[in-house]
Amino acid sequence: MRHSRIALHTQLSTPLIGTCAVIAAAAPAAAQLAPHGPVLIEFDGIHQLAAEASRVGMLSQVLTFTLTVDAAGNPTECTINRTFRRKYIEIALCRPLLKHHSFQPARDPDGNAIEGVYSGSIDFNMFYNQDGSSKAREW
Repeated sequence: MRHSRIALHTQLSTPLIGTCAVIAAAAPAAAQLAPHGPVLIEFDGIHQLAAEASRVGMLSQVLTFTLTVDAAGNPTECTINRTFRRKYIEIALCRPLLKHHSFQPARDPDGNAIEGVYSGSIDFNMFYNQDGSSKAREW
């Protein structure tokens, strides 16, 4: 398993930091390209995710998650890296993560699209002002 750390700064107001893991088979040395994990294209669901986080009292916390991304670049599975007493909380938080993320798929050494894993964190304090408005904070 190959791990690489990537810092993602998108055109959104949601800079994310994530790690990804790629499972790749060995290829002949001449044909090897740089394999990589899923590459985040866009996450446009911060408001939907924040609404769910607000309902469960997480707006002042960091949400760490893992998404499985298929060979077409679609997230297919979600895991919240925290244990909740009730499963519906994880389901509610995963719903916007699965629906609003888009990726370029992971690639093997031959350049073929493969399933990969993306892990990220969202600090809700970074995106909300003290008055609770959803405008990005001025630094």
